Amino acid sequence: MPKRCTDVKYSVFINVCAGDTADGFSRAFQSIKEQIPPPDQIVVCADDLCGELLEKVRACEGLADIIYISSNGDHAKARNAALSMCRNEIVGVMDADDVALKGRFKTLLEIMYSSNAHVVGGAIREFDKISGKRLNVRSLPKTDSEIKKYLKKRCPFNHMTVIYKKSAVEKCGGYRSLYCNEDYFLWVRMAQNGFLFANTDQVLCLAGVSDSSYARRGGVEFFESEKALQSYMLDNGMISRFRYVLNVTIRFAVQRLMPVKMRKMFYSVFLRRKR
Repeated sequence: MPKRCTDVKYSVFINVCAGDTADGFSRAFQSIKEQIPPPDQIVVCADDLCGELLEKVRACEGLADIIYISSNGDHAKARNAALSMCRNEIVGVMDADDVALKGRFKTLLEIMYSSNAHVVGGAIREFDKISGKRLNVRSLPKTDSEIKKYLKKRCPFNHMTVIYKKSAVEKCGGYRSLYCNEDYFLWVRMAQNGFLFANTDQVLCLAGVSDSSYARRGGVEFFESEKALQSYMLDNGMISRFRYVLNVTIRFAVQRLMPVKMRKMFYSVFLRRKR
């Protein structure tokens, strides 16, 4: 183990897809470059890009390792492609429409080395992509036992904040295709395999949201994905039949019955907090 977390070499990967913006990617990339300690490697996965966004990614050649793929919307395939290019054991995740705050990786590395956790994440503050207005915070349980209890109800990490040990993720089969839930599915399988989790209550990223963000959290495909994940946990003895029925019922109400505006209010009022 290095004497200081600032001595640790780590990689960060950013997946960029057609729905992202050129300006958003530039902000995300710059926020990673300015981290202390800086990453030893930045990997950019350009997924079905064209136009100005593709040019912004190409401009990073020499500053990042870039892989060009066409996943046809399969985020698990894109994330696995990016992860495979990471040369370090510790890997950080970044989304192309978010901003990493200064000190993000120093904080995460300190927690990883003090707790021996295999996955470490933190809180996010959402911001409106149109107005830029900063919104509420999503924070999550901090200890391994609390996180694994929470995992039975909802996703226990803000994926865009995490660092993890590559060997642990690969031992669990990496990301697997499950619409908008490839990260949650990964944490479930890592919990099954006994890997350790930790979170900090500190806000580590600004996460961009819009009406389309809340639209994606509804509909038949998203609900069926969530239901499949709950079924996996039930079949593998991770949740009770009662918890399964409760989880699926809540998801049906929020994802199938609520209109987008009401869903947005539900997330903002009940699943986030002011800070």
